[in-house]
This record gives sequence, C-alpha cells and structure tokens, in this order.
Amino acid sequence: MALDFQKIEQKWQKAWEKDKIFEPSADKKKKKFFFTVPYPYVSGPLHVGHGRTYSVGDFIVRYKRKLGYNVLWPIAFHLSGMPVLAISKMIESGDKHGIQLYKEYVSLYEKDKKKVDKIVKSFSDPWNVANYFASVISQDFKAVGLSIDWTREFNTGEKIYNKFIQWQFHKLMDAGVLVKGSHAVTFDTDEKNPVGEDDIRDGDVDKVRVVDYTAIRFSLDKKDLVAATLRPETIFGVTNLWVNPSANYIEAKKGTYTMIISEQAFEKLHYQNAGYEKVRVWKGRDLVDLEVKSPVGKKVTILPADFVDPDAGTGVVYSVPAHAPYDYIALMDLQKKNAKYSKIKPIVIIDIEKYRGKIPAEEACKKFKVKNQNDTAALDKATAELYKDEFYSGALNRLCGRFSRIKISNVKDSVKNMLKNDGKAFVFYDTSRPAVTRAGSKVVIAVLKDQWFIDYSSEKWKDQVRNLLKKMKIFPEKYRKQFLDTVDWVEKRPCVRKRGLGTEFPFEKGWVIESLSDSTIYMIFYLIASHIRKEKIPDKDLTPEFFDYVCLGKGKPKNSAWKKIRDDVDYWYPNDQRHTAPAHLSNHLTFYLFHHTKMFPEKYWPVMISFNEMLTGREGIKMSKSRGNVIPLVDIPRKYGADLYRLYVLSSNDIQSTADWREADVTNAKTKLQKLADELSHVGKAQKAKTLSDTDKWIVSKFYSRLRAAKDHADNFRLREYCVELFFEMLKDLDYYKRRVPEKQFYSTLRTFVEDWLITLEPVIPHLCEEAWHNLGNKSYVSLESWPKIKETAIDAEIESREGFVQKTIADVRQVLKLVGKPARKIYLYTIPPELKMYKDSESFLSQEFSADVKVFAVNDPKKVDPQNKSSKAKPGKPGIYVE
Repeated sequence: MALDFQKIEQKWQKAWEKDKIFEPSADKKKKKFFFTVPYPYVSGPLHVGHGRTYSVGDFIVRYKRKLGYNVLWPIAFHLSGMPVLAISKMIESGDKHGIQLYKEYVSLYEKDKKKVDKIVKSFSDPWNVANYFASVISQDFKAVGLSIDWTREFNTGEKIYNKFIQWQFHKLMDAGVLVKGSHAVTFDTDEKNPVGEDDIRDGDVDKVRVVDYTAIRFSLDKKDLVAATLRPETIFGVTNLWVNPSANYIEAKKGTYTMIISEQAFEKLHYQNAGYEKVRVWKGRDLVDLEVKSPVGKKVTILPADFVDPDAGTGVVYSVPAHAPYDYIALMDLQKKNAKYSKIKPIVIIDIEKYRGKIPAEEACKKFKVKNQNDTAALDKATAELYKDEFYSGALNRLCGRFSRIKISNVKDSVKNMLKNDGKAFVFYDTSRPAVTRAGSKVVIAVLKDQWFIDYSSEKWKDQVRNLLKKMKIFPEKYRKQFLDTVDWVEKRPCVRKRGLGTEFPFEKGWVIESLSDSTIYMIFYLIASHIRKEKIPDKDLTPEFFDYVCLGKGKPKNSAWKKIRDDVDYWYPNDQRHTAPAHLSNHLTFYLFHHTKMFPEKYWPVMISFNEMLTGREGIKMSKSRGNVIPLVDIPRKYGADLYRLYVLSSNDIQSTADWREADVTNAKTKLQKLADELSHVGKAQKAKTLSDTDKWIVSKFYSRLRAAKDHADNFRLREYCVELFFEMLKDLDYYKRRVPEKQFYSTLRTFVEDWLITLEPVIPHLCEEAWHNLGNKSYVSLESWPKIKETAIDAEIESREGFVQKTIADVRQVLKLVGKPARKIYLYTIPPELKMYKDSESFLSQEFSADVKVFAVNDPKKVDPQNKSSKAKPGKPGIYVE
C-alpha cells in the first residue's frame, strides 16, 4: 500500500518544531557551525528554483550535525528598497494587471475568493505585502523540511534592524569610506531614484552595468553628429559612420553648441547633462550620404545600417571595417547593393603578426565563414577572436601619429584623454542591456550630484579583501577569480535613495539606505535580534555603544543582557559558510567581504562561501511567468511531497550545473522512493541476522563501501554523487540481493545495517527516514544522530569482486539472449577452475533469473556439454556461454 507521504512529512515537521530540535544554544564543548543563505525578498511567492538553493543548504547543515557540529541556520526576510513599495503603489492605483497578478499569487495559499480580495486590497499598505509573503514563505520552507532555527527570525524593516544598520553606517563614516559627490548610477526614471540589482527586473541573474562610452564628435555643418564607441583607439581607422535609416535623430542645442544623437539617447542625456533643448527631428535616412569630418581630420560619409540600435549608446556608430567584423561585412553587403560605395576601403591601423599584410576583419570573417551581417553567431565568434588578438598582440601603426607602436592593451585611455582634452569627445553613459525596474519603470544611467556613496576604491581596503580571499574556502574554486576581478573594478556605489522602504540615513534627512547596502553584515544580527526581544531591550538603548560592545567587544556591558548577547556572538561568529547562487557574487557577496574586513577583527571574517546554480527550466524550456510554466514552491509538498522534491533537486544535477525540472525524471524518482518506503515498512519486523553467508556479506560490504564513498562526496559537495551512491545504486544492489536470497534472509540482513543507512539518507529525505527510524523502535530523532562509523571489517573487496563477476555474467547472458531473440531452455556456462565454486553456488539463482535450466562446468570437465566449443572462450571472470 502506498504511503501518505504528505501526512508523514507534516507529522515530523510538527514534531521537530515542538521539540525545538533545530534551535541550538551556545555550547563551548562542541565545535560550532554557523550557516546562512541570503534572506528571501518578500515581494511574492518563491518557486522551485529558489527551493534548490535552500534544499542544498539543508543538506549541508543536516550533514554537519551528523559530524558532531553544533549547527545554527537562521533566516530573515528582506523588504528594503523599492519593490515592495512599488507593489503597494500598484495596488493602490488600481492597476488591473497588477491586482490580477497578486490575486493569483495569494490564491496559491487562500481558497476563499473573498479572503483573497481582502488580502490583496490590504496590500495598499506595503507592510501588509511584506508581512503576508514573509508568513507564507516561512510555511513553504517548513513544508519542504528545512531545518531552520526560526527563533532568530527578523525583517529589515523592524526598528531594531534600523538601529543596527545606522550603527553600521556610523562605523563606515568613521572609517572614511562614506563620501558625497557626483557619480553615474542606474536610475529609475519614474521614481527618480538610483536603483540596485534588487530593484531591477532580473537584476540578480542578469546584472545591469554602467557602460562608459566615449562619445566622439564628427563635424557636420556647424553641428556635431556624435558617435559612441568602446574602442576610441580605433578612431584613426574610421571609413564611414552608420545610422539607422528608420530611426529618429534629435538635433539638440545647449547654449551655442548643437549636436545630433538618436531620440532615445536624447532622453537619456537629460539624466547626465541637463539643459539640452530639441531643435529639430531628423529621420535617419535624411542623414545618409551626408559628409562629416572626423576628429583626426578625415572626411567620411554617413551610411545606412539597419543593425544600428538607436537605444544603444548615441544611436550613431563609427565604422572601422579593417578591425571590426560587423563593420567589414556590413560594408561588403552595402557595396554589393550599391556600387557608389565601392570606393570606401578598409584602413588597417593595427599591426598584428598573425595578420601581417592582410585585413584582420576580412580574415576573421573568412575563418568563421560569415555569410552576411545577419549571421550574428559567426560574427560574434569572429569579433571575439579578433579583439582578443588585437588586445594582447596588437599595436597601433604609423597611421596613428604619436600613438604609433603603442600596444592596444595600453593605448585606449591615452587616445580617449586626447580626444576629451581637445574637445572632440565626452563621456556618455548607458546601461549594459535594456532594463526596467520590478515595477516596469525604465532604467537609465544618471549622473547624480550630492549623492552619497560607499567608496570601495581604496587599494589598501581592496588588499584586505584580497588577503581574506586567499584564506577563504570558495566552492566551486573557479569563482575565486571572479571575486578578485570584482574587487579590482568595484569603486563607488550609491548607498542611499530618496524613496523606498528601509533604514533612515543617519547623516542627512530625506535619504533612505538602499537595499544592498543594508544587507552586508546582517548575519551577525541573527545572534542579536532574538535576545533584544527576549530581554525586552527598548529601542532607545540600542545605541552605538550597545552595538560596539555586543558586535565588537568594545567597552563594558551595562547589564547582564548585554553580556549574554556578547557571549552568544563570540561563540557563533564568524559565519562559517554562506551559501547562495552565483548571481550574488559581484554585488552582495563582494560587499559582504568588504564590510567585514572594514568593521570586524580578523577572527570574525567570513570562513567560506559556496554556490549552486539555479533550477531554471522545465522540460527544457526556461521557466517564466509569461510561459505559465513556473512551479511555485507552495505546490511542491501538495503535488509531489517534500522528500521527493529534495531527492530530485539534489540528485538530478551536479550543484555546479543549472538544473531542469523534468516530470519523467521526477516520476522515476518517485517510483524509487516508494520502493524504498515499501522495503523499510517490512524491515522493522525482522530480526538482525546472526550469521551471514557470502552473499549476505556481499550486500553488507557494498553498503559500507558506498557509505565510505558517499562521505567523500558530501565532504566535497558532490551531492548528486552522494544521492546516486546511497540511494539509487544502493536500491539497485538491494533489488539484486533480494532476487538472490529468500525474503526472510533479505530482511534480516538488511536489518543489520538499515539504521546506518537511514542516518545517512536523512540529509536527503529526512521525513521518510524519521518515520522508518521510529518504526524500528528508536526514540531519538534520526535528524540528530551522529554519522555512523564505517565498518571497515565488513568491507570485503574479494567478495564484492566475486559477486560482481556473477552480475557481469548475467548481463552477458542477457546480451546473448537478445541476439538470439528467443527465450532459452538451457544455458551452459564454462568457467576456469578457480572460479568454479562461485558459479556452481549460483546455479539455482541463475536458473531462476533466466527461467531456464542453467548448468555450470569447468572448462576442463570431460563430462561437460559443449557442442560449439564455447569453453574455449572462457576467461577469468568471464565464462563461455552456450544457449540451447
């Protein structure tokens, strides 16, 4: 009979909570393990992709408990910034699409339509949004069996948290890293606020960077047509300009100066260099064939190109066909259509030994077999290779005047500065990709004045972080370089905004600390928040002196409550492992390292950061709301069951790989899980075997061999291999062993090691393991049991090898039968003498396995039946086979 997994899961979740088994206290006799995963944002329900990270996290902490660690895994909820406020504003304004979306979200948890309507209506208050989704996310986490200590929960809008963050900013001010000035930032055009990754749609997985274009002025009849480039050093090789003939271009004037840029660029310019007025609108086609003068004195023609994106840069592109495959192939395509442009020839300005005497872009296009300008895949490859060759091996040639012979890797800034100093260029900022906020507002780059920043540019500070990274454990190791690269380029980052939820900036009224800046050291607040509540410490007493003492040990305690908190912090901190997805690396996690090195003594610096990739697809198609293929986390325990979900997400892919939800694979895992449950339901009635045959010793040996391998997998975060080893492969072993011996013998032998098996399966499928553990008569929780000792004396390589030969022979016979295409009546096996007993002892089993009469002979047996001399084929561990 199939078990009611949902009932079993709820039973043990209630028991864990009732007995507070995941609520540890400081115990100096035990080695501690303080584990965190970034807190979830409370703007809506989570889905199975989020659940993968938390399930991996739960495996890690459950495994650590088994190794004897005193484990703490707390959680909190993030509501700072604009998203929650934007939802509230959307509901309040009566946005039909937004209201319908949030009714769908709430309906995942509430079945009463009137209640759904009432809850969504209440979302006009942002606190109701935050509180509602924090509560249901908590339920979802509990329902998939996460072993979290919920007593330390908080959210980032609480006054106690605000006091903590204000203390953090006082420390940053004292350290001299809070500065005020002008800087280019990502900006919400509706809310008139700087925005970070958390505010931008998909900003956590597809980061939006500030792109620093060099906008170069080309003279056109007392005005400038402005082209944006990322490679100003190639200005010497310009042969023409490209404009999109279908796009609108704005002639804009400020004072006596006039320039022409795309309509989209003109809109962005307002946020970077205000004061320009629209004079005239040009169609791109009206600019085509006009002649302009480049900053280096050449006259070049404006040509049409549909590939020019008017929303990228200035919407005007200068063409260097000798060194840019896209420009080269576009020029060739245009010349084929119109012979009047055939006089335009590529100008080679970069010497590279590899392309000596040739046009580099032409050679790259030939190599990658570029067909035309629509062949973007080949063009991208050609561009990447050529730009790499030029950067590392190229130098400007004699056509480039005073810059000749200077390597490309060194010359970019020099040319850019020359053009700017000569008044021929300026900086134009753009986003690295088109972006909108979570609320749908357009995101542009704005240059803000009197903006507050955290200045990460100090080399001394960067060196501290680099030294920390040398000592830290990072898994996978490949991400260490990405951390170091991020440390190299990070400079100033805006840390406040005019609107949004969060903590009031302590140094200037009207500013709120932004959402990434308030989430860099909060891990230590897990060790403080619950004590503040328990000891009923009033807000007025949460002074800088209080946080200096409890966080840093500076000063003296005012009372026993302070001392109690300090002791807890000193026991649990630092954060031993922070686990998340790679999208957080270049922002949150990098700031996490910076702020810890600036604010805390070295003994409190982070110890380890680990990553898993996300579960992003369903049946090979990326999950998205628009496709309707997102699986909400709340549906998991209802439709699949917590243990099945955990088993699937931990075993389907290595954690270093992105995962995909495939129903066929889930169904297969469900079948295996039910099979395990069936076997466990019988084993409790069996008595442990007192004596073991060689076949019994084989299954015991296989288990402890697999257990030894599994521990190595767990220690090295090979969670998929762990699941395959201890669950899937072990079930195969048991299935074979069950066919090999009488049923009573099967269960009595299984009873000798089943408890060790349950203990080690618990990090993957804890609910089923708790149920079976107690059915065996145990009173303790399997979740708290120690990792079993590997019984080395039970591991017998010779027995495993011998039984492996029998299994291999079964596979060989099946292959022969498949070729024959008929069921066998008799099967004869011919083996070399030293192996005879092993196969002789297996005759009845093999006969049963093939529903045929199986006879085993030694190859030198004169009485053997061998009409086709198959005995001559016998080798060690591989008998000759004859089928009749």
